[in-house]
Amino acid sequence: LGYIKGLYPNAKVYGVEVMEGAAHIATHIGEVLCGDIEKMELPWEMEYFDYVIMGDVLEHLMDPEAVLKKLRGYLKNGGHILASMPNMKHYTVLLPLLRWDIFSYVDSGILDRTHVKMYTGTEIKNLILRSGYVLEKWGFHIAGQPNEQEDRMLDILAGFMDEPSKEPFLAYQYVLKAVKR
Repeated sequence: LGYIKGLYPNAKVYGVEVMEGAAHIATHIGEVLCGDIEKMELPWEMEYFDYVIMGDVLEHLMDPEAVLKKLRGYLKNGGHILASMPNMKHYTVLLPLLRWDIFSYVDSGILDRTHVKMYTGTEIKNLILRSGYVLEKWGFHIAGQPNEQEDRMLDILAGFMDEPSKEPFLAYQYVLKAVKR
């Protein structure tokens, strides 16, 4: 929100934050409510927002599809959802699972202990479409590089795919822009 206000000082920014301390700090930037987006009623008018930004949020929700549908009502026609989500198919998750049967949760990253849902690129796209949006832009971030042995394993795995590509294994986080039509 601070970055948006820095670029567009006259922008009105709003937010929902589950962590009380972060919500309190954010109130200095915009109108930020503290609470669980899945359980709370939102005070804003329907079809009010141009954009809803959900950076690494959806994987923390019990029912992300219901939240996306709920927020759709608050977007203007032609309004957008911007979202980022980790990729469960990233090689740092997949290869240890295949090689050593290890799937260990950690404090941050793709296997963050607080993640409730896990998605691959295809499942993220399906979630957005099922929620009533049209996907406009799609991309991903890469974090880290596989070593030589991992790269050979990814070549083999990619060979089993209908459209051979290592991209689904290298994408650490998907980023998307979807529109309400």
